[in-house]
Amino acid sequence: MTTIRSAEPKKDLDDARLLRELTRTVARLQRYSLRVCSGIGVAQCHVLTTLHDHGEMGLAEVVQRTRLDKAWVSRTVSALEAEGMLRRRPAEIDRRLIRLSLSAKGRARAAELDQALDGEAQRLLDHIPHRHRKPIGPALKRLYDAAVETERNRG
Repeated sequence: MTTIRSAEPKKDLDDARLLRELTRTVARLQRYSLRVCSGIGVAQCHVLTTLHDHGEMGLAEVVQRTRLDKAWVSRTVSALEAEGMLRRRPAEIDRRLIRLSLSAKGRARAAELDQALDGEAQRLLDHIPHRHRKPIGPALKRLYDAAVETERNRG
């Protein structure tokens, strides 16, 4: 049985350090959730949920959206195709390009992954008393927007 080790953060962490610790902890919780609930690798999870969330796209767009190495994505796509989770087809305009889409089996698996990851996030939120939850949604949205903008500016 795998246990999640949690280092108690110092009580006097500044906001930037606290954000780093939070993202690390949430990433560990998500990896744990994937291993226990789904038995699937992180790269496969990223590819499946990206295609599930955004629909059919090319390999380059999957690489860009997941921020994974192109070789990792290519191997992951091949493995998912072999498992019947996704389909490749030539692009209509430029047949040298390949379009990727989820099969029915892949959509079902991606929905299971989303449910497991959303459940993990909800369990985290459940530890916060209801009286403190109201400002969390808008704060998370602002933090998400700032992260997306920072990522966009870095190219």
